[in-house]
Amino acid sequence: MDDMNDALEKYDFKFAGEIVINQDCGLVDFKITEDEFKQRVPQVYAWVVDGVIKYIGKAGKGINMRLSQHRGGWRGGSTTGITKAAYLTEALASNRVEVYGRTCEFIKEEITLFGKKQQVEINMIDIEETFLIAELKPDWNVVGK
Repeated sequence: MDDMNDALEKYDFKFAGEIVINQDCGLVDFKITEDEFKQRVPQVYAWVVDGVIKYIGKAGKGINMRLSQHRGGWRGGSTTGITKAAYLTEALASNRVEVYGRTCEFIKEEITLFGKKQQVEINMIDIEETFLIAELKPDWNVVGK
């Protein structure tokens, strides 16, 4: 468990909430409790089961919004969603599934675009997600393996 905590701390992840089984319908659901992760800003998130980082994902409009989108997939909206729901349901039978997140970095640069200088902000979400998957090798991430 110390390795997981070290990795989360090293990459500036913070507790965001948890994934749960909705008692009303028996399906996978989520509860994001921390306000930072309810904001609509680019973030990367981790699903942690029994002290092990199992999945890394990106959330262009924030973790709360992204998990709302996952909810549709968990309920049969996609093959990947069904697979993830099965992983989560199995994990939730005997473990807590925590969600951790980090707000992504930006690069601010002045560039020349079509002959005109402009100030731009480049969001690092794609680069961060790719790096973290390669670095942490979570079991439930299958793309890029």
